[in-house]
Amino acid sequence: MLVPGFSGGLNVLTKDLSEAHICMGLKGMPYSSDDRYAMHLLNTILGSGFSSRLFQNIREKRGLVYSIYSYHVSYIDTGIWSVYAGTDRKHVSEVINITVDEVMNLAGSVTAEELQRAKAQLKGNLILALESTSNKMTNIAKQEIYYGKYFTPDEIIRMVDDVTIDDLKALSNRIVGESPIAVTVYGPVEEDNLKNSCKHLQ
Repeated sequence: MLVPGFSGGLNVLTKDLSEAHICMGLKGMPYSSDDRYAMHLLNTILGSGFSSRLFQNIREKRGLVYSIYSYHVSYIDTGIWSVYAGTDRKHVSEVINITVDEVMNLAGSVTAEELQRAKAQLKGNLILALESTSNKMTNIAKQEIYYGKYFTPDEIIRMVDDVTIDDLKALSNRIVGESPIAVTVYGPVEEDNLKNSCKHLQ
């Protein structure tokens, strides 16, 4: 369930820097949400890793950014789904427009092949993260605090595998439909110029 109170819009902090920093956010999932694994998979497809859409479409194919990635952070009653990008001043509006398009069109374009790749990546990261004793202990403590119980790696893998393409589409539609997009830009750009060139932020 999405929690009300998230404010969207464009916020520009003009600063004489060599590059511009963009952070875009939508409301995400609280950590106890039943959709948390669908959220992680959706984020993996969008912008987590070298094979993600944002990395491939904006950095590799177009060369518009120095860095770009998405991430999801959960809290007790809400969460945030964010994208960070570092780019040259002349590419700021283009990067924002492409990124917003990717987010808004995700529900209608996500494929079963992308879902399978995301599942493999997520499960691989889980196994690697649990190789050290300290990581195992931290994971157990967090689960006890967050959920009041411990989920074994096998249980988590099963919950990841249970996520369907319809689950991803429904979640993506819900996030985009219920959450306004917030964009902050820090760097050598002017707010009025940016508003005029960003089609989704008029």
